[in-house]
Amino acid sequence: MKQSHLVITATFGKEPGALHVVRALGTTFSVYTPGVDSTRVVGSIAAEWRELEDLFSPGLPDSEINRLRRGTLAWSEADNRLHSVALACRRLQIDTGGLFSAWHPGWFDPGDYVSGWAIRSAAAALYACGIPNFCISSDGETQTAGHGPKGGWRVSVADPARPDDPSTLVSLPSPGELAVATAGGSGASLTVVGDAIDQVGAIAWAALAAADGAPQVVRAAGFEAFGRDAAGNSWWTSGMPALATTLPE
Repeated sequence: MKQSHLVITATFGKEPGALHVVRALGTTFSVYTPGVDSTRVVGSIAAEWRELEDLFSPGLPDSEINRLRRGTLAWSEADNRLHSVALACRRLQIDTGGLFSAWHPGWFDPGDYVSGWAIRSAAAALYACGIPNFCISSDGETQTAGHGPKGGWRVSVADPARPDDPSTLVSLPSPGELAVATAGGSGASLTVVGDAIDQVGAIAWAALAAADGAPQVVRAAGFEAFGRDAAGNSWWTSGMPALATTLPE
C-alpha cells in the first residue's frame, strides 16, 4: 500500500511455532515470539489482517474504501474499523499541521497509516494472550516489545540506494516497546524511532513531507529520528545517538 526507500530487517530464531510470515495489506509481515508457540494467536491476527485488506485495499474493487470512493457505500454503513482509522488520521493531520494527510482530492487513502495500525493491533492481541516478548515487522516498519533474544532486540535499517553506507542498528538501552518506521522519496530518506508504530509510521511520512523541517516535526511529536536530505546531507535528532549503535555518515 506504500513504499519506503529504506529496508528494515530483523534476524529471527528458528523455534517451532515462534516465527510466522503473513502476506496481507500489500506487504509481508513477520511475527516472532522467541520461546513461545504463537501459532494459534497469529492465526487469528492473520485472519484480521486479511479482513483489513477487504476494508482498506485500493487494489480490491469491492473493498470498503473503494466503495466509499464510488459512492456505493455511505460512511454511516462503513465498518467501525474504518471509522477508527479515519479518526486517527484526522487527529494526525491536525497534530502535524497537514503534513500528514489521508485525504486527497476526491478520496480517502489511509495507506500510510493502516499497516502500522495493523501491527499495533497485532501487538495488543499478543499482549492479551500473555505474550509480552515479540517482534512484528514489515517492509519499513517494526514493533518490538520485551527483552528480546539474547542481547536484546536490535533493528537494522539499510538504504539500498546507498549500498556502501553502513546499516544503522537501533535498540533500546533496557527492555520495553520499540517502534521503528522508515519513509523515503525524491532522494531523501529518514527513520523515526518511538514506542507506538502507528504514530511513528505516520510521523515518518509527515517529516518526509516537511523536507528541511523534518527534525522539528519528529521532535514535536516526541520521537527521535535520523535521515538524509535530498542533497545527501545526513542528520539526526539529539536523542538518537543513545538509541543507535551506528549512525549514518
